[in-house]
Formats: sequence, C-alpha cells, structure tokens
Amino acid sequence: MERMKKLLHRYVFSDNLPLEARIVNLVYVIGFATAVTATVSRFFIIFNLPVNLMMAAITASVGGLLYVSNRYSMHTVCGWLTIVVIGDVLFPIIFFQLGGVTGGMAAYFVLSAVIVFLLAKGRALKILLPINLACSFLCYYIGFRFPHLAVTLSAKQQYLDSVQSFILAGLFIGLVIKFQESLYIAEKEKGEMAAAALARRGELMRVVNGVAAILRASDPDKFEGALLKSLERMACCVDIDHVHIWKNETREGVFYYSEQYAWEDGEGLRSAGAAMEFSYADTLPSWETTLSLGHPINGVVSGFA
Repeated sequence: MERMKKLLHRYVFSDNLPLEARIVNLVYVIGFATAVTATVSRFFIIFNLPVNLMMAAITASVGGLLYVSNRYSMHTVCGWLTIVVIGDVLFPIIFFQLGGVTGGMAAYFVLSAVIVFLLAKGRALKILLPINLACSFLCYYIGFRFPHLAVTLSAKQQYLDSVQSFILAGLFIGLVIKFQESLYIAEKEKGEMAAAALARRGELMRVVNGVAAILRASDPDKFEGALLKSLERMACCVDIDHVHIWKNETREGVFYYSEQYAWEDGEGLRSAGAAMEFSYADTLPSWETTLSLGHPINGVVSGFA
C-alpha cells in the first residue's frame, strides 16, 4: 500500500510533472486497475476466452503505454494511441463478443468518449472525438443490421456484463472527477497563497520606500529618531519584535562585525556598546568568505549556528 501511494504521488500528484502528463498518468493508473479488475472478475463470473483475451490485451496496452509515456516523456502521443487502440479498436471487437446491441458495452463506449475529452486537446480533440463516436455508432448500426455477427449471450451473461460495465465505468469517471476536484482545490490554494505573497511583497516594498524617504529627509542630528521610526515600520510590516543593525569592517587584516543599533518592541532604539564586536574567524568562520565576496546571508536565526 505504501509503495502504491508513492507511485501515485510520483506519477499523478507530483508538481514536478506538467498537468497534461499527470492527467494521462491518472487515466492509465485508473484504467489499468479497472482493466485488471474486469479481466480477473470474468474468470470467476463467466469465462469467455475471446473476451478474456481482449480484456488482457487492454490491460497490457494500458500498462505498456503507461511505461512508454513516462520512460520517454511521450504523454501526448501515448494518449492519442490509447484513444485509438482501446476506444476505436479493442472496444468495438469486445462489443461483438459481448452480445452486440444486447450486451453491456454502452457504458464502455461512454467511457471511451470521456477518455477522448481527457487525453485530447485542440485539433486532436476535433479529429479523434468524431472518429470515436463514429466507431460507436458503426458498431451499433452493424449490430442492428447484422445481429448474427455478435456472439449470443445468455440472460445471466447479459445481466452480469451490464452490471460490471456500469460499475467499472462509473468508478473510472468518479475517480477522475475527484482528481479534478482535488486538483482544482490545490491550484486554488496555490493561487490564494501567491496572491497573499504578492500583496505582502507589495506592502513591504511600500514600507521600504517610505523608510528610504524618511532616512533621506532626516537631519543628521535627528538620525536616530528617524531610524527608530523606520525600524518600527519595518518590524510591524513583517511582524517581528527585534531588529539589529550590524556593520562589517576589516582592521589589520581581521574581518569584524559590530552591532551599531538594536530595536526591540516595547524598548525602542538603543545604540550598541563596544562589547558587541566580534571577529568572523572566532565566531562565524563560514560566513567570512561569503560576506567578503559581497554575497548575502539570510534565513532562520536558529539555523545560523
């Protein structure tokens, strides 16, 4: 079960895959599971060798296309092949093996149309959908005109095939709908988070511009008051309660950092004393090279040690 969850996350729910690839993989995963279920169930319900072989062929086709599409990143082409091989070739063959117009293939033909809408876009949809619908129509037309071409099923076989087809088709379509719903919710949450982040960034830029204007317009003798006002604005914007301003300088070949100002919520601004001076070599040797090259360092303070 854990392995199955990892595979689903990797091939269906991973953000590293484009949406098209995830939808194709979803169709393959659900299709493979339903095909295996249908194939196995027929051995226990009603054994029909030609139909069982066709169901096994569908299972093998879906599994093979799932592998090829991900192994060689051919999701679009494999999606088209799925529509043609399953919807336009194998389903029509099974139609005549399952009693023709009296069988339970109607649900599978509906399912094949749903797959076309899922896997084809744009011009491909305009081409593949009419072909798929024409194949379905042609099967029923031939079945009505030439009923002897279809294998005659008993009433029990017709009943079981109809029940199985509606259950499998319903499960397939339902799972696709739930996936689309979860995808919509996830994308909506991402959009809301992006909008919030953009609004926060805009507010921060507004505050930074205001701070720059305050500091630029302040008199030298009123610098600390302007700095206090600026730090308070920045702290409120990003919801923090401490701000420290440090200065880097090199003396006699040694790289030092010393605290110039500190602001604390409720305490206000204070100037640091000489005790708040350290050499990078003694305290933060890993930072010395990075900062000497002009590169920034940022992150959670607890992770700086």
